[in-house]
Amino acid sequence: MILLAVAACGGSPNDVNEKSKALVPYPHSRDVKLSKVNGSIQLEYWVDEAYPGPVAIGWISKNLTDNGWEKLPGSYFNPQVKSVNPNDWVKVIDARGSEENVVYQSSSDWKDHQNNVLVYGFEYRYLRHSQANLQRMQVRAILIPSDIAKSQLETGQKLLNNFK
Repeated sequence: MILLAVAACGGSPNDVNEKSKALVPYPHSRDVKLSKVNGSIQLEYWVDEAYPGPVAIGWISKNLTDNGWEKLPGSYFNPQVKSVNPNDWVKVIDARGSEENVVYQSSSDWKDHQNNVLVYGFEYRYLRHSQANLQRMQVRAILIPSDIAKSQLETGQKLLNNFK
């Protein structure tokens, strides 16, 4: 997943405008975790809101827009892939663990005027052979300073060019 790949970047979180309010948790969130990992600032929390989480996601989007963030039409790190409707979710089976999970995922990429990049991911998950439970949404966000984001984009493009 792009989110995890970017988290391994270098750099300093102090380079990011932390006053941007990009990583403000939704007011009704719980189990909030904020961390700094290899130059990025990461936020993770849970929201008790039924799928597809329109109130929480709407609040997050409005907060970002009000604070100068622009929603990108697709993925920053994969610009040829255009974003789907923000209300669209992808359903996948996660078979990585000892038990398979059904996972509903959605994400959006944002950029501010300093070209810092913000990736928000939303997820609902339940055991595959159990009753569907789409009442608890996990929210993950990663704020990537512009220099790291640019470097990662260039590295990715070079790798892709090697396969052409």
